[in-house]
Amino acid sequence: MYATGEYIFLSDQDDIWYPNRIDMQLNTLESFDCSACSFVFIDENDCIIGAHPNDNHSFIYMCRNFGLYGFSMAFRRPLLERILPIPTVPQHDMFIGLLAKKMGQLYIQQDVLCAHRIHRYNVSDTGFSVPIIVKFWYRLKMILWVLWRAR
Repeated sequence: MYATGEYIFLSDQDDIWYPNRIDMQLNTLESFDCSACSFVFIDENDCIIGAHPNDNHSFIYMCRNFGLYGFSMAFRRPLLERILPIPTVPQHDMFIGLLAKKMGQLYIQQDVLCAHRIHRYNVSDTGFSVPIIVKFWYRLKMILWVLWRAR
């Protein structure tokens, strides 16, 4: 990773950050190593098409029903040192969020601080075409990596 600062904000190029995002998440990062915010989904015309409130669930719940997205996260360098190198898992954001949660260093920001653009040119794969056994294998592998790195 080429980031050299104390704080790392993940970002997708076509999403929108609200003016207060950086300040609010930096305030959170004074006490926690990782912050994730709630957000809205927007279409290619910037119209809101849905909302995604992030909730503070247990580690076990998050292993089954993970809802954090990388572009809504910010974290401090101490967590980055645990994250890298990112293991070969399909969802790096899930790995980062679960690791922070397991370490007790994840703060879920209820405020909507950004907008995630959904359109027909999105690069992200929804994963619907992946067989369930493959999904299970990757999820298990990721959880084992998290447990290993969180110790």
